[in-house]
Amino acid sequence: MKYLVSHERYQGYCEALSEAGITPDPTLVIEGDFMPSGGRACAGKLLALEDRPTAIFAASDQMAYGALEAAEEYGLRVPEDLSLIGFDDIPLSAHTRPALTSVRQPFYEMGQRAIALLLSLLESPRPPGNGRYPGSLQTYAFLPPVKQSEPIRLQLAADLVVRASCSTPQALSVPAPE
Repeated sequence: MKYLVSHERYQGYCEALSEAGITPDPTLVIEGDFMPSGGRACAGKLLALEDRPTAIFAASDQMAYGALEAAEEYGLRVPEDLSLIGFDDIPLSAHTRPALTSVRQPFYEMGQRAIALLLSLLESPRPPGNGRYPGSLQTYAFLPPVKQSEPIRLQLAADLVVRASCSTPQALSVPAPE
């Protein structure tokens, strides 16, 4: 996958499917560019399948906006015919029609943690591997590259914000017992 975030979101998607007892189908995963036009193109490919999906989990809210357009082009109603979920929960997602269900990332907390981490690194730099070279600038070109330290990664909890874009498709609805 082209972007690290794509790979990480795909891994999370596969883990969630596995936890639900569903085997991930790589043919139903189409990589896009996180923009509405990419979401429209990717959703169009999925909706053109003979056995089209009843739900789309877009890698970003922006892509989900494009998927909404593709659903409309195919004459599908969201959520009656197609459920749609985005990722990021950007403010506009609450105002689309229908309002978009989305995975909310804790952006404020992410910013707080990043600043705290930056300040701690400024106070106490990490051991060798910080990308700096000893000696003068004249020797710089002749030294082998210093191995970079592994990136510091923090994993924060995300929340699913359920809005109007998800429901059980009518084709799968089971009538209530009489």
